[in-house]
Amino acid sequence: TAASYTTRWDTTQRTSGTLYDLGEARLGYAGAETSGDEPPRRHGEDAARDQAGYLVPLSDERLRLELPASPPGEARLDMLELRRARNPG
Repeated sequence: TAASYTTRWDTTQRTSGTLYDLGEARLGYAGAETSGDEPPRRHGEDAARDQAGYLVPLSDERLRLELPASPPGEARLDMLELRRARNPG
């Protein structure tokens, strides 16, 4: 089973890709980084922008996307914490 995923890091960097059910307590992630106004890329289009990692559940409200294979020149480990948005109404 696979599902598409997109998140915004900040105003200039984004990651988008696909989550894969690994049958464990985490999902596999294969995606690519984009910057600025670039359209989303698919994993495998540009090896310098490819990302692979895991989506790990922390609680019912929080997930963490762990990306240990960052592009060259970037951090060795990126972790994005995702929190469930609350409906204001």
